Amino acid sequence: MTLYEYVDAIKSKRVAIVGIGISNTPLIDILINQGVSVTLCDRRTAEDIGVPAARFAAMGAEMRLGEHYLDGLDFDIIFRTPGLLPTDPLLELAKANGAVITSEMEVFFA
Repeated sequence: MTLYEYVDAIKSKRVAIVGIGISNTPLIDILINQGVSVTLCDRRTAEDIGVPAARFAAMGAEMRLGEHYLDGLDFDIIFRTPGLLPTDPLLELAKANGAVITSEMEVFFA
C-alpha cells in the first residue's frame, strides 16, 4: 500500500497526532492537505509551540494542548511522537479501547 492509499483509507477515521514538532510536521501537512481530519495533541501551549500551532489551526486541525493533552484519547488511530513511549499508560488505555498506536516513521517507512 502506498502512502496516499493509506491516507485515503484513514479519511473516515478519528485521527490524533501526539506531538507538534519537527518529527510530526510532514505527517501533519500530508494528512491535512489530503483531507484527513486530525486532532493535534501537545503538552505545550499554542504560545509555546508558536507558528506551527497557528498554521495547523488555520488549516483546520483541532488542537488539544496543555497539561491534559493525553486525557480521553478516544481515537481510531494515534500517531505518537518518538519521545512518547508506546508503553505510556494513557496510550495503553487508548489501545485497549481499540485505537491503533503508530508513528510517522512506521507510516513513511513501512
